Order: sequence, then C-alpha cells, then structure tokens
Amino acid sequence: MKKTLFIVSLFMIVIAQAQEYSFIPKELTMISVDELMKKGPPTELELVYYEDGTQTTLEEVIPMIMQQKLTPQMFVDKDGEYKALVVVKSKQVIEGDTPVEIKINYKNIPERLSHLGYSFGNPESDTVIVNTQGGPMANLLTKEFETFFVENGGINPENTFVINVHQVHTLHPSWFNENDITHEQSIEYNKETTKILYDIVTYFKSQNKKVYVTGFSFGAFAGVDLLAEYGNIADGYLLMVGRLDMTEKVWKSFSNGIGAMFKEDGTEVIVDKKGTSVVENNLKKIASGLGHKRYTTLLKNTDFSNLIYVSGKKDQAVGRLTKKELDFLTSKKVNVITLEGGHESMGKYLKDRLKLLLNK
Repeated sequence: MKKTLFIVSLFMIVIAQAQEYSFIPKELTMISVDELMKKGPPTELELVYYEDGTQTTLEEVIPMIMQQKLTPQMFVDKDGEYKALVVVKSKQVIEGDTPVEIKINYKNIPERLSHLGYSFGNPESDTVIVNTQGGPMANLLTKEFETFFVENGGINPENTFVINVHQVHTLHPSWFNENDITHEQSIEYNKETTKILYDIVTYFKSQNKKVYVTGFSFGAFAGVDLLAEYGNIADGYLLMVGRLDMTEKVWKSFSNGIGAMFKEDGTEVIVDKKGTSVVENNLKKIASGLGHKRYTTLLKNTDFSNLIYVSGKKDQAVGRLTKKELDFLTSKKVNVITLEGGHESMGKYLKDRLKLLLNK
C-alpha cells in the first residue's frame, strides 16, 4: 500500500521549485503537488531519478518520500499520464549542514519536556498551538511544519508560539526500523504518543497560556485520543481528516501491516498487499493502534463542544464520516465542517479554520 501513506506524507510537503533536467524528455511537463495528490501515486514507473540524473526505482524512493527525506517531482505526457519522477532532497535535508534542532525553545521548560517537540514563534505569546502531525511518519516535521503553518495557515510567528510534538515513532525511530511490531504493541506505543501530547498541553496551561490542539490525519486520531484518555484539557481543538470509528476492514488490514484505502466515494474499501519495508509496515500498525478504537463510545460522557472537526466527502485515505459519526459530533455541539474535497485538499482550508479556532 504505498498509496495511502504517500498521500498522507504529501499533505505536509512543501514542493521544491520546478527546474529543467537534461535526462527528462522535453515533451513532459511537471505537475503540481495538488494534481499529484488528486491522482495518487503510480504503482509502476520506469523513469525514476535522483536530481543528479542517477536512475533509481519507485520501490527505493517511496519510503524516503514518506519519511520527508525526499520531495517528488512528477512529470506527465500530454495526456496526463505519469512518465517520469525526479526526487530531490527535502528542505530540511538541504539545510542539513546545520541540523535543525528539535527542541521546544521555552524559558525554564523542564528538560524532560523540552525534547518532546519542535517549536517556532514567540514563546512570550499568550497563545500556544500544540500540533500532533499526520502520517504516521518516521520523523518529526520541523521546517516543513513551520512553513505549512505560516504559509498555508497564516500564522504570525510574532504573536503565536507553535509546537509540533513528538509521537512515539518519531521520538524512538529505532524501535520500528528492524523488527516487526504487533498490533498489541502498537496500542501500548500509542499510549505514549497521547501522553506526550497531554504533558505538553498541561505544561503550557500551567503557564497560564491559551492552548489550542491541532491535528491532521493520524494527528486527528491522536487529538481525539487525548480527549478520550484525559478529558477536555485544552482551550480549543482543530482536528482535520480523521475518523471517530475507523472502518473495521481498514484498521484490521493496517494491524497486519497491510495497506488499505477508500475509493473516491469515501466508503468502499480497497485492500492492498503487504509491503516489504519493516518501517512502512510498522507505521501501518501504529495507525491501527488508534484506528481500532470506537470513539463514539469512548467519548459519550465527555464535553468537547470547543472542537472544530473538518472532514472531506471524498477522502480516500481515511474515508468519509458515517451518519453515526456525524450525528454523534452534532449531539456534542461540535462545529462540524464537511467539505467536498478529499484528504489532500484540506491544507488549502487551514488558514480559515485556524482563524475560526483562535477566535472562539
């Protein structure tokens, strides 16, 4: 299943500037990231290159795209058919001569908390956004995350302090690189992911800050899990393109390291085959560790009317919300926003949704 994780990874990627390559036929045209996400990645492709012209394979580069180490540039013919792919170093890797420090830069924050995320913006601000990222991905987004919130989200770093918190698989990547984990282990690992989010939110609440939680895709599951495990502890929540009760066929496939996604209607499931990458398969299992939960049951006694929940009718990654999920959210007085687009299109609405969140 590389398609679902590939799409989720692209949701947070800032595409590099297009350029001409001598090894790419002149008649081919590079498409935008929006077009690539809409069409989905190819299952087969002969012409795959690194930016220096070295030929490689789709199988080799997709894990690195999903880990945000490489950025894809897809070329199509006049009929829109995929013909060639060039992968370039991501912005974070290009800046790798001076490694990005993954740390929450806030005065007097306890050492045990300071390494649980990446921050940017004004630490003196009364407004703190705590984000839990999508994926699951093998690494914590830093500069890409910052660009996404500033350029797509319209966040002004001068009056907001923004944190992207670690998840268990980004904090301890070596745990997932070599040996297969089980679904039962993924459940335990995700408890740490939720606890990290809880620790950061409660710390900044103790600093008399207004704290808002945001989460996209897998991060939306983590945000809902925070509510289920620890109650309503933040001033507001913006969760986009997740689910409350993930379709059983999907989470069970993921629990076995097997990919699954939805057709464009957001309801019919397509099951893929198991991949060959240990990391990729383990990250699917991590997704199942939250996806198996039935949050319409777990949250029945919790007030979370300060939540904004955004979903897409054509979401092929997590599917569209069912009537049961929608009715439950409505009964809880949640601000539910259902859009016509798919999983990857939510980024374009981030600015308006953040404005709505911060003005609540």
